[in-house]
Amino acid sequence: MNNTKKIKINKIGDKHKKIILVLVIIEIIIIISLLATGGKLTNLSGNSVTHDYPCDEDYTFEDNKCVKVVEKNAVLLGDIDKNGIINVSDRIYLSRYIDKWQGYTLDEFSKVAADINKDNKIDESDINLLNNYLSDNKEANLGIGKDRFCPKNYNMDGTYCKQTIVKDLK
Repeated sequence: MNNTKKIKINKIGDKHKKIILVLVIIEIIIIISLLATGGKLTNLSGNSVTHDYPCDEDYTFEDNKCVKVVEKNAVLLGDIDKNGIINVSDRIYLSRYIDKWQGYTLDEFSKVAADINKDNKIDESDINLLNNYLSDNKEANLGIGKDRFCPKNYNMDGTYCKQTIVKDLK
């Protein structure tokens, strides 16, 4: 005895073609609605329906993570105010920062520019080196006004500092 069963395969009939056509039309209507409303849909009661994007506005969603790439200009050693020129205003600002004048703070880039001798401290020795540079003592140059640097949490890319920030999903 042969116990094999025969399975009959039908071609797509007119009924199935109509169902597929209706589904395609519904999908087109949804896409047009999304385009017309800037990505917001409404439910049958007219209430707005939104889908929460899992990342903050300035992040992209990659590999189930929120990622942001920050790119800033690398700073010139000695350019405390980051204007591209090493001059007496940098020395004055650095001096006031070290003397803890109110309102004189350094961001992470200015701190890199201010640590002229690269000893991870900003102190009088940095001011002395900057003074020597400003008085045209080229022996004290140490790369002042020539070498560009980035804070430790950035990667150097030409004259830019790049940092990739990865955040957990909301």
